[in-house]
Amino acid sequence: ESPDYAVCGQSWQGLQLTDYALISLISYMSPTEQNDLPKLLSLLFPHMEVSVQAILGERQRRWLVLDVKPCKDGDRRIDQSSRSCKPVTVVAVSGTDVTRMTDFAENLRMWTEPVSIQILSTMFPTVRIWPRESTEMVIQAIHNILASLGLQDDQWHYREILDYVRQIPADREVVVTGHSLGGGIALVVGALTGRLAVAVQPPGIYHSLAKHQTQHGSAQSAHALHKRSVSLVFEGDWVQNFDGHGGLVQTMMCDQQERSLAVGCHLIEGAICHLLRHCGDQAQRFATCRHEYQPTSTAVALARSLWGLLRASFLESSYPAYLKGNLESVLYAGLAVSLAAVVRHGAPPMFAAAPRRGAVGVGRAAGGVSSCEAMATTLLECTAHAEERLRECSGRAPDEQNMLQLASDVPSVGKLLHTVEGDRPFVASWHVQLKLPAQSQRAAEVGEREKISAKWTEKEDELLDEGVALFKARCVKEAEQQKTEATISFEVLTREIEDFPKRVLTDSTYFVDSWGEGLSSGEPWFYATRGLNASWSPGAPILFAEVLQAMLPKFVDRVKDLGFTSTSHEAGTWKVTVNWGLTDESDKKKRRKD
Repeated sequence: ESPDYAVCGQSWQGLQLTDYALISLISYMSPTEQNDLPKLLSLLFPHMEVSVQAILGERQRRWLVLDVKPCKDGDRRIDQSSRSCKPVTVVAVSGTDVTRMTDFAENLRMWTEPVSIQILSTMFPTVRIWPRESTEMVIQAIHNILASLGLQDDQWHYREILDYVRQIPADREVVVTGHSLGGGIALVVGALTGRLAVAVQPPGIYHSLAKHQTQHGSAQSAHALHKRSVSLVFEGDWVQNFDGHGGLVQTMMCDQQERSLAVGCHLIEGAICHLLRHCGDQAQRFATCRHEYQPTSTAVALARSLWGLLRASFLESSYPAYLKGNLESVLYAGLAVSLAAVVRHGAPPMFAAAPRRGAVGVGRAAGGVSSCEAMATTLLECTAHAEERLRECSGRAPDEQNMLQLASDVPSVGKLLHTVEGDRPFVASWHVQLKLPAQSQRAAEVGEREKISAKWTEKEDELLDEGVALFKARCVKEAEQQKTEATISFEVLTREIEDFPKRVLTDSTYFVDSWGEGLSSGEPWFYATRGLNASWSPGAPILFAEVLQAMLPKFVDRVKDLGFTSTSHEAGTWKVTVNWGLTDESDKKKRRKD
C-alpha cells in the first residue's frame, strides 16, 4: 500500500519520524526501577543499537541523551559505512508536564511576542503583511531595551540543553527532538547551534526565534530555522498556532478531530498511531495501532491535582486561618463551576469515554485514574487475536507515578509478544505489543506453517492408503484371470477415492476445485509440497496435475512395499505397472521338478 504523506519513508540520520516520536515519548518517563529505560529501548528499537548516555534536568525540564547507531554490527544486508549507519547523538526534550506550574509559565514566556503580534494584527490588519525582518526587528528592540534596563529575561529551561549541545564536537552527528513544548525547545536549540531538529507537534518559533538569537548572540543567520529543521504538525491542533513554522513542515490529519478543542489532536500517542497507520513501519516492529482519548477523565484528574497542590500550599503557609478559609471557599466554588462546564451532566457523547476492548494495562496514574480507564491509550498489536488472549486489566496501583512493566514471556501467546505498558500522568497511558526480533519472529512463522502443512500430510496419508487398497484389489482381479502383471493409472484410481480433491475444468486446464473434508484451502498442501519458506497467496489457483504429480512417487513407494516381483512407473504418464509372476530362474527350477 502506497504511503499517504510525502515524508513517509524518509529518514534523518537513519531514523524515521516514528522513531523520533517514540524517543520523544520516552523523554516524558522518569528513570525509576520500574521504568527500565534500557530494556524499553531495546524493545522499541530491536534493529538499532540505542543506549542512554545521560538523563538530565529533573528539577526544571527532563531531557535525555541517547547514543544511537541505526545499523547493528554484523548485519550484512546493510552497508555499515553508509551515512545512514553513522552513529548519532539524539537529545530528547520532554514537553509540558501539566503537574508543574513552571511549565505553563515557560509556555507563556516562550510565545508572548508572537501571540501579542497576532492579537495586534486583529486591530491593525496591515501587521499581517509585515516581512519577518520587521517582526524580528520589533522583538529584538523590545529585548534590547529590557537588557539595557537590567530586566532581561533570559533564564530559559533550555539553557542547560543549549550548553550541552554546543560542547559536542562538530564532527559528531546530533539531532535534537521533542514533543509539544519540548519540540519548540528542540527547534530553538537546533537553530542556535546549527544542528538538525526534529519536532513533533511543536508550537512554531518562526518569529519568536529572534529574541533567542538576540539573547544568546547566535552566529546563525535569521533563516537558520529553514535549513535544518523538520516539524510534524496536525490539523486541528491549536497549540501549533502560537507562532509560524519554518523549515520542512509536514501537516497530517487528526484522528480525534471532534475533540481537537480538548487537545485531542495534540497527543503524541495519537501521532505515533497515525504515523504507523499511514506511513507504516520500515523496521516491521508493529502491525496495528489503536489510540483512545478521554478528555473528561483528563479534566477531572487535572483539577484534582491542582486542587491538591493549592491546598497543600495553603496548609503549609503562614497566612491567617480566616484568609485560608476564604480562599478555600472560592477555590471550591471555582472547581465546581469548572467541573460542571467540562462534565456537563455526564459529558456529551463526543467527550464520553469510548468502550475498551481487551484492555491490557495495569496500574494507576496520578490522581487516582487507573490505566484501564485512563485518558488516552495506545495499543500496538503484533496480531489481532493476541489481544483477546492477554490478561485483563487488574487495576493494581504501582508506587511510582510513571509506570512501565516489561513482560518478555506471555505464556498464553506462546512467547510471541513483548508487552510494554506505561502511564504519562493525566495525558496518556500507553500499551505496546512488539514483534520479537526478526530471527525469533521467523521461527514462529515457520512453526505456524509447519502446523498448517501437517493437516495435508495427515490427509495425504489417508488418501494414499485408500489408493493402495484400490490398487491391490485390482491386482487381485487380474490374478484371478491367470494374469501375472497389471498396469493401472493412478489418476483413474483417485476418481474412486471419495474424499480426494475435486477438479474443475477451466480453459482446457484442470484446477483443484475443493480439497475435501477438513481443508478449506490449498494452503496446507502448498506448505507441505513447496516448503515452509514459500510464500502462499490466498486464492491462487493450483493445477490438479501438480497435486497428482506430488503424490505419485509416494504412491509408487507404497506399492513396492506390497511385495510384487517388480514395480515401475511409466514416465510421462500416471500408469504404474506391477508383476507378480515367477522369475526366469524360479521358472526353470519348477520345470526341472516337474
